[in-house]
Amino acid sequence: MDSKTKNTESTVSDFTPLNELRGGVVYKIAILGLMLQVLLSLITIISCSMQIGFLQNVQSGYYQSQLEINQAASANDMRHGSIGMAEVSVFVLSGIFILMWIYKAHKNAIEYGLNKEFTAGWAVGSFFVPIINLFRPFQAMVELYTCSESPSNWKSSSSSNYYRSIEKSMASSTLLIRLWWALWMASFFLGQKFFRWDPEGLDEWLNYTYFEIGNSVFDIILTIVFIVVIKKVYKNQRLNFLEQY
Repeated sequence: MDSKTKNTESTVSDFTPLNELRGGVVYKIAILGLMLQVLLSLITIISCSMQIGFLQNVQSGYYQSQLEINQAASANDMRHGSIGMAEVSVFVLSGIFILMWIYKAHKNAIEYGLNKEFTAGWAVGSFFVPIINLFRPFQAMVELYTCSESPSNWKSSSSSNYYRSIEKSMASSTLLIRLWWALWMASFFLGQKFFRWDPEGLDEWLNYTYFEIGNSVFDIILTIVFIVVIKKVYKNQRLNFLEQY
């Protein structure tokens, strides 16, 4: 019992408590951006419902002339297109701040003294490398989440054989992280299908719009899960990495 206590104390003494965390402001902006994504996805669902109503009116012969159809189509396209542009803009801008937060969160762990395999730069860069971006960002997030949640256990489980260590951390990764990555991968492939879809005819446009609603619901779930992930990492780093006065 005493030997185990001594071993734990020597491990904890290797760490360097931080006076403050990197990325506090970036974290708040990233969370705000994600919340705006959820809001815009909800607005998209409403706009899609309006678009379905327009398409069904065209099918039923509600409009009295081609001019009325053209005017209604123009208003629909302007509304839906503006929302789409806002979504893309918010996604890109919030994505920049999310990547900045990931970089700084890894920096916090490194400066605290944790023996990490992923550098802060590689944790971000792995998102942009084809093939590797299918699994490396997940591994980096597993590492970040695990070492932030329990620094002492992460330190003691590290070994010279990194692959054995990361395999162990992935096996013990929480359902939350696995759910986030599964949703992210599914969203990526659904997005590919959505943006390559070029609908023709009213029936196909209706199917396309229903698919867009489903995709927006999926994105809302993914974004909420990711907000929880970020909040948990940030909370754990504040709890475990900061110097206690």
